[in-house]
Amino acid sequence: MQQLWPLSALVAAGVAASLFSLSLSKPKSNPIASQASAIAEYKVFDRPDSVAHVLTIPSKSRYIVRPFVFESLATVAQVAAKTKAIAVLNAGFFDPANQKTISHIVVNGRAVANPKDNERLVNNPKLAPYLNAILNRSELRVYDCGKTVRYDIVLHQAPMLANCQLAQSLGGGPQLLPVDTSAREGFTDTQNGKLVRDAIGSIQPNARTAVGLKAMVA
Repeated sequence: MQQLWPLSALVAAGVAASLFSLSLSKPKSNPIASQASAIAEYKVFDRPDSVAHVLTIPSKSRYIVRPFVFESLATVAQVAAKTKAIAVLNAGFFDPANQKTISHIVVNGRAVANPKDNERLVNNPKLAPYLNAILNRSELRVYDCGKTVRYDIVLHQAPMLANCQLAQSLGGGPQLLPVDTSAREGFTDTQNGKLVRDAIGSIQPNARTAVGLKAMVA
């Protein structure tokens, strides 16, 4: 089973302005780094109506994947320069009016962003019907399971993996595979067959950032 999950809908014209990013750093020690299968691979796919930039991180590699939070708006290039990461993805959602988060974020085991602290979100009467769904949107999780690192894409309120510690997490959504969870996560709403809410313009072309997990086949 494959999972595909948009990190953000805030990228425009190749320049990202965001409070949150997902960074990929080189491992400090990696005895299998010389193996071709353990090296991250970057490809560009040109299509008649789009261009896709794809970064593949092998499951057996020791690259460090973690969120990075800026105190103010920053471009992806600025985040890359700040973190010295080898790859940076625009990520998460925030309210541009007050620059407060709409996404849950955990960095190094500590919660650093909680959408419940965003008064424009929790006190907005227009969003009241969708608030529980918004607070339970999908997130990318990075688990420390002793000798191994495991990844998952689940709703925020989903239980943690047994015998593992949550090291990093970054909210985004909706999930696209195996099913589209746009309505469940409060991004879209359809009434009487008519789309009445589309928070991220999901039915129109737009620059997007997504993360996917591919199941291992024995």
